[in-house]
This record gives sequence, C-alpha cells and structure tokens, in this order.
Amino acid sequence: MKIDSKHSIGVQLSSILFPFIFFQLFTSCTNNSENPLLKVISQFPEEISLNGQATTDVRSDFYPRQMGLFDNLLVFCDWENSPYFHVYNLPDFDYMGNFGLQGRGPGEYLDPVFWGQFQQEDSIRMWVHQMNINIFSLVNIEQSLVNKNYTPQTQILLPHEVQTAVNLLAISDSIVIGSGISADGEFFFFYPENETLEWKDFRIDYTKNLNSFFRNNLDYIPLLKQGVIKVKPDQKRFVKAMVYAPIIDVFFPNGDIDFSIVLKDFTVPDFLNGDFNTNTKAWYENIFLTDDFIYALNRNCSILQYAEGECNNVEIHVYNWRGEPVKKYLLNDGIAPAAPFAVDEQNQKIYSLNFKESEDFLYVFNLNKDN
Repeated sequence: MKIDSKHSIGVQLSSILFPFIFFQLFTSCTNNSENPLLKVISQFPEEISLNGQATTDVRSDFYPRQMGLFDNLLVFCDWENSPYFHVYNLPDFDYMGNFGLQGRGPGEYLDPVFWGQFQQEDSIRMWVHQMNINIFSLVNIEQSLVNKNYTPQTQILLPHEVQTAVNLLAISDSIVIGSGISADGEFFFFYPENETLEWKDFRIDYTKNLNSFFRNNLDYIPLLKQGVIKVKPDQKRFVKAMVYAPIIDVFFPNGDIDFSIVLKDFTVPDFLNGDFNTNTKAWYENIFLTDDFIYALNRNCSILQYAEGECNNVEIHVYNWRGEPVKKYLLNDGIAPAAPFAVDEQNQKIYSLNFKESEDFLYVFNLNKDN
C-alpha cells in the first residue's frame, strides 16, 4: 500500500492501530531514585527466537480480527461477518461451535468487538461491546453455544462518551474502564449504578527526558499516550501499554499507579505538520496478561513501514508483576493490525493472527523446543 502524503500516514496509523501493543545489565531493571515506581529496562535476561507455523486446524470461512484465550478456550471475533464468535477447545483445536448473529433480537449482536476479557463464574463468560448501541454484555459462552436465543443477564448501557473507546473492559460488574483515540485523560471509569463517568488525568511521571518531552508537547498528549488497556485475570491490576513510546503503566483497581516500565534510551517521537514523523516507531500495540506475567507485543517498526506492510519482526516482551524483565521472544514475522495474539502457558504456545494467506490466518509458535 503506497501513500503519497507522509502527513496522512500518521493519521491513518492512529486508526489502523486502534479501530478500532539483560544481564545486569541482566535485569537491568533500574529503579530511578527520583521515581521509585519507575522500572527502566536496559536489557532482557534472555532472548528467544521463534518461528511460527500456519495451522489449518481452524475453519477458513470467517475472518477474525480479535481473539481471546481462557484456560483451553480459544475464542475468535469476526467483526464483519455473522456469526461473529467462533469457539475452539485447545490443544487440538476441537471446534465447539459459533454464536452471535447480526441483529437486535435474542442471541443477536450489533457489530460487536471483543477485547479478550473473560470471567469465571459458574461457567466461563466473556465481555462483549456492541459499539453501535453502546451496550457492554457479560456473555455465557456455553449457553450461547447451545441456545441461539440466549440473552446475557448482565448488560450495561454505556454513555455516549464511551463511543470513542479504543478498548473497554470491566474491573468488576460495577466498574467499567476504557480509553480512546479522542481521550480526555489517561483512561475513564464508568459506574453503571449511578451512571457517572470519570476521566483520570494523564500521567507525566517517568524519566527526566520523557517528562520534558510530554510537557513540551502538551497539545499532543492524547495522541502520544494512545494505548491499549487490559485487566489482569484476578482483576487486582490493570495495565496500559503505549504505542508511540515504550511505556507500560500498571495500576491498582482504583486507578492509583503501582509501577511503570520504560525502555531505556529510546528515541522520542517527532512531529511533522502537527502529526508524527513517518520515522516514528510503533511500540506496544497489544498486551496479554496472565496471573504471572505481562506479555507486551512490540510492533518493532516505523509507522511508515507499518503503513506499507513491512513490519515483519514483531517481538513479545515478557515482564513479571514486579516490573522485572523476564525474556524477549523474537517472532521473526508480522502480525495483523491491532496485533491480535494470545499466550497459552498451559500448552506452551503463542497464537497470532496474520493474514498472509486468506485461509491460513492463525500462526502457532511453540515455546517448548522439545515438542
């Protein structure tokens, strides 16, 4: 894809990224004496090069844009074609069925999106956002598969301000959190019980160079701090990872900061005619959280390379919940827009969506070299 105007590339990349992520040097996790909550990362203790293989174990009659993994359930979301949701049981990719036809009736959805958040109750449920009608639903997967007229019991009607949300998740049944392209703060809390929405101020508390950069570009902070938010499975933390700077912020459920991760010595973005220069690098486009680790997908290319389909060396940076680097996976491949991936710790696999071939869109990376 060729684009004549360099200025337009930065604008397009905002929409592409969000329609919508050492050896002491080791850990080289340097606690900044001026900010004890800041973890500055120089290196990872281990780098592992992987090569993924396309699998034909999934159907080719849908076009997923998002995916989520919980225990052995792998769920795909096709934004454009109904039924929207397809469910597989791992590790053998046993097809369990699909659900979610287009419409307003029982068992139907209007243009849903799925940010990979599940909730374990009597059975496994998943949070689904119907953006066109601003409804956030907690969907029972098992009931949806056996009863095509199933209607979720928990359905939250969202205010119109939420329509710009890049992603939307639940801290609990009574608190929804999200952020967006046109953001009035770092993220918002929505409280369904009293129907109030509260934006939290943007954080500018990192390294000296970063803090100076943000303060010198105040008008661009909503753009600079675009990022994806995910909630830890136990809902005791949530994480925001930035795209245009290698920053990961980890928060307590009330929105207070736990710690921040920043990669050392990166080049800050620069601007051309009010937008990012095309040499600006794309960093953490997506994240995947487990009980033990933060997996952050580094797009690892410039926004010009992204726009021209030349991002073919994505990485996954792994941190523990103390902000220490654990390892870096080199995938030696690209990934679809919005960087959909999932990490299967139980079966030692990474799954990613990459539409190099229309029928072979799911790639599997084996983390256990003995298999």
